[in-house]
Amino acid sequence: MPTPQMHPDPRHARHQNRNGLTVPSSTVDLMSDETAQRLKEATAIEVDRRADANDRKWECLKAVARGIPARVEEIAKRVAQGQPEVAKELGSDGIKDLRGELADRAAVIASEVEEAAEQIEWPSPQSEFSMVEPRSVQAALYKFLYGPRVESLAAILKRHGFSILDDNVQRSQDLIRPQYLYDEGDFTAVAEALNSLAMAERAVATARAAEDHDIIDSLWGDE
Repeated sequence: MPTPQMHPDPRHARHQNRNGLTVPSSTVDLMSDETAQRLKEATAIEVDRRADANDRKWECLKAVARGIPARVEEIAKRVAQGQPEVAKELGSDGIKDLRGELADRAAVIASEVEEAAEQIEWPSPQSEFSMVEPRSVQAALYKFLYGPRVESLAAILKRHGFSILDDNVQRSQDLIRPQYLYDEGDFTAVAEALNSLAMAERAVATARAAEDHDIIDSLWGDE
C-alpha cells in the first residue's frame, strides 16, 4: 500500500521575521494589518531617504574634489606672495616645477575625496531634538583630509624652500590646512539629507516597536 503523505498542520507553519529568525506563522498573524502597513510604509521611506543621502554625499564630495586643484594653486600663490624672496630665488622654472608637483598631488587628493563616501565618518543627530549642521559635515571631511594628505602638499612647498616663519617642521601643517580646500557651504544639502534620514530611521524604530507591542499583546490574549 502507498505510504500516506503527512501534511503539516498549518498552525505550525513557520516564517522568517524581519530579523531573519524563524517564527510560527501564527505569531506573524498576531500583528495587525494597520501596524504592518505602518511598518511597510516607514521602511520604504527610510530606503528612499538613505538613497537620497548617499546621492547628496556623492554630489558633495564630487564638488569638493572638483575645486581642490584650483584651491591648491591659490594657496601656493599666497604662500609665494608671503615669502617673495624664496619665490624669486626659484625663478620662473622653479615656480613652474612647484606648480606642476602641486597640481599632480592635488589631482590625487581630489580623486581620493571623490571616492571617500564609505571612508568618511558622516555625522548623525545625537537625539530627536538635535540636528546635523553643515559644520558637522565639514568636521567629518576635515578629519579625512587631516594628516598625510594635506601634509603631502605642505611637504612639496617646503621642499622648494617655503616654510612657516619659525621653520618648525612639526608645524608644516600650518602651510596648508584641510579647511583651505573646501567651502562650508558645500555641506548644506548633505546635512539636510542626513537629518531626513535620521527622522525616517526613528519612524521605522517606532513602527517596529508598535509591531512588537501588538505581537506580545496578542500572545498574552489582550484585547
